[in-house]
Amino acid sequence: MVKYKRLDIKAGNIRSLDSVLNKWNEVLLTYLKKTQYSDCQWEYNERAILSSFAAAVWLNDDIALEEYSSERKGKYGRKYSGRCDLYFKTGKHDFNCEAKKITCGIGGKSKKSNTIDLVKSGLKEAYHEAKRKIPKDAGRRLGMCFVVPRLPKAEIKNKDKPITDFQENIKNNKEKIGYSSIAMIFPEKTRKQDKEEKHHYPGVALLIKEV
Repeated sequence: MVKYKRLDIKAGNIRSLDSVLNKWNEVLLTYLKKTQYSDCQWEYNERAILSSFAAAVWLNDDIALEEYSSERKGKYGRKYSGRCDLYFKTGKHDFNCEAKKITCGIGGKSKKSNTIDLVKSGLKEAYHEAKRKIPKDAGRRLGMCFVVPRLPKAEIKNKDKPITDFQENIKNNKEKIGYSSIAMIFPEKTRKQDKEEKHHYPGVALLIKEV
């Protein structure tokens, strides 16, 4: 079994997410193994990492749709045709989601307070988009923020402390950030480093807040 650093998955009040979040960790690990740890989904754009979550839903014997056409709610309650980032159904619950992916510096000269402010802002944006754009009658609405910490290349050899500090920082500031559900994955065998790379991306955290 591959060893990896992770904060225990906490579904919070959205208990039906527990099994999906566990499957999401498995999906990311499978991708890493299949690429021999030379690639990882969280280094790409929002759609790439969101697809891993959709895959987790299917593997959980549930259903999911990405980037689907839907009726959206604009300013002053006006409705228009648009796209929703993700719909999924798990158990008896339907979820419609707006997602954001952000990158934040850790280690080096990065300040913990700046990290928290950035993460809070990313989740807040996803939450407000879900609240503003997705009609109330569409089902349960979620704001999802994928947080990818970035470590200076010079600190890769001593990456354990910055990663642990990042995890604890997110955990200890739950109320300030405002998330209700969380899942993190930081594999021991992270992607192979290219000599020309300036940064290292050791893992990803997913924070979720329900409208």
